Amino acid sequence: MLCVTDPLFALLPGPVGQLRATLDALIAERTAAGAELAPDLVLVTESLADRIDAANAVHAYRGLVLLTAEYRAARRDLFESVGDADDGLDAALAEFRAAETNHAAGPVPTY
Repeated sequence: MLCVTDPLFALLPGPVGQLRATLDALIAERTAAGAELAPDLVLVTESLADRIDAANAVHAYRGLVLLTAEYRAARRDLFESVGDADDGLDAALAEFRAAETNHAAGPVPTY
């Protein structure tokens, strides 16, 4: 049983997933450039990435929206001190919305 006092980073041992690998590469890139990242935020962000990867691996999407929002917030906090807090999602959504402006709506699918 999960206890509230269990450390997040100790709950999901195993191989690194795609999100964690991407995060690790970003962390390595920033620290190689001389950035100092808060160790506690690194652990929290890595843990959340591991949880998302683990959920994706078994197609367990319940709660994934909240978990992803927590990851994005932790990632933003981690990288804002080095001037790289944007994860690109907001820009991608804005680009999509701009591309869809003035397009006729297609048929609404029925389920």
